[in-house]
Amino acid sequence: MTMNKRLLFLAFTFLVCTSVRAQTDLRPANDEQRSERFARIQAACQAYMTEQLELTQAETKAFFPLFWDYQGRMHAARQTGERLDRLSRETTTLTEGKARQRINGNLRRLQEGLDLRREATEKYLTVLPATKVIRINEVERDFRQQLRERMGKRQN
Repeated sequence: MTMNKRLLFLAFTFLVCTSVRAQTDLRPANDEQRSERFARIQAACQAYMTEQLELTQAETKAFFPLFWDYQGRMHAARQTGERLDRLSRETTTLTEGKARQRINGNLRRLQEGLDLRREATEKYLTVLPATKVIRINEVERDFRQQLRERMGKRQN
């Protein structure tokens, strides 16, 4: 091998190794670390939402069991089946019948998500005033955005 090829190979190997190392540092190595990280994020989310929604102690105690139940059910619903973005990628090999099945399945999942959201909102209204319930999605979205920004800074 020529000297240039060796240097190029070494540079490439170095970049791959540092890239892999950076990725493994950000991802928890085992289930215990993953659950600890999830618990920290959940606690931060709860604190952020409590502050932003100006929840009283009684409201916090009544609201968050409902909220975490809803989050878990939505996560489970998202994990089942194919998502709409995946449906459009394989259109050339689908028969008309199979395509209709996928569309109907996706519409069914969307309806299930809407039903879960409606149920959760109705439960939230039993423990919180409507003025706070209407802000839940906005506050949750803001928290996720801040979390993404923090994770982006950690990666850099």
